[in-house]
Amino acid sequence: MKKIISLLLAAALCTATAACTMSGDPSQEGSVSSASVSSEAESSDPSGADPDAQDNYYPVTIQNYNDQKEPVDFVYEKAPERAVCIWTNSVENMLALGLGDRIALAAGVSEEEILPEYQEEFAKIAETAPQYPPKEDIVALEPDFILGWYSTFSSSNYWGETSFWNDRGVNTYISLNSGLMSEQTIQNELDDILALGRIFHVEDKAQEIVDGIEAKVEAGRAYAEGKDPVRVLILENEGDAFRNYGEDSIGGNIASQVGAEICEPDKSIRIGAEDLFSYDPDVIFAVYFGDEEGRTQCVSDFMDNPAFASLSAVQQEKVFPIDLSLIYSPGVRVSNSVDYFLEHLYPEMES
Repeated sequence: MKKIISLLLAAALCTATAACTMSGDPSQEGSVSSASVSSEAESSDPSGADPDAQDNYYPVTIQNYNDQKEPVDFVYEKAPERAVCIWTNSVENMLALGLGDRIALAAGVSEEEILPEYQEEFAKIAETAPQYPPKEDIVALEPDFILGWYSTFSSSNYWGETSFWNDRGVNTYISLNSGLMSEQTIQNELDDILALGRIFHVEDKAQEIVDGIEAKVEAGRAYAEGKDPVRVLILENEGDAFRNYGEDSIGGNIASQVGAEICEPDKSIRIGAEDLFSYDPDVIFAVYFGDEEGRTQCVSDFMDNPAFASLSAVQQEKVFPIDLSLIYSPGVRVSNSVDYFLEHLYPEMES
């Protein structure tokens, strides 16, 4: 399969190169462009020089949201120098853009959870914390930028409302697919990357990353074209029921792009144990977060439960673990998500 996908990807890259100006166009099918950006200088520095080098580049205005999900224009007078980033996508997006030296703290992730290609740069970050540091610790760091999920600012148990930081001169950016958008799309992930490119004045690098992701998605779509859709549920065990990653979630959106038919398209619907039999999916992707124990347990929840023995996915041994980082605000991991879904949707294909 990898050889076939590589050939498709090469073709898609050629297409992406020819049509790169379409990136982020909200008129494209399935796109939701929510990160609006502007600056006084419309051209970027193609030399790869220091992001702050052009005196006339800033100020830059980026539209994002507050903790009430209201659109807000954030003005950047210069590139942030002390960014606090929480969770995998925030850290990896920054590292992919070559901005590791701008990260004062990478939180909610450990080195082994970072993609291998970014681990060397991750190790250079001044401070890291695998857990969620208290708000007081973040204040003490004196950040000038916080990049996180909606939950980062939506609970008093975390880092407080966006206004707490904004009133202190700290700009905030919430990942679009982390709870802001009712419909989560691949385009939202691309918009996050493009917005960071504008904030830090590395637009060319951001566009390069976006073009590569778009080419990978197009290659996966081409690979699945003409094949019978595979009936799928993406489920996270929440004890009394399963959280459903529907077609309007980013995980479901990616899976549907490469040939999956999501049995329950509405992500707001929680699925009870008895409801599973009415859906009876061909494949179940069981969601886990972080460790090997969780990876094993999420599959065992289905495969070792006698109550689920008659499910088609269980009988065919098609229950697969999937890391939350691939299907919730994946950032640059969209490419990895495409690979993972293709590998398990079409195992019979030539490798």
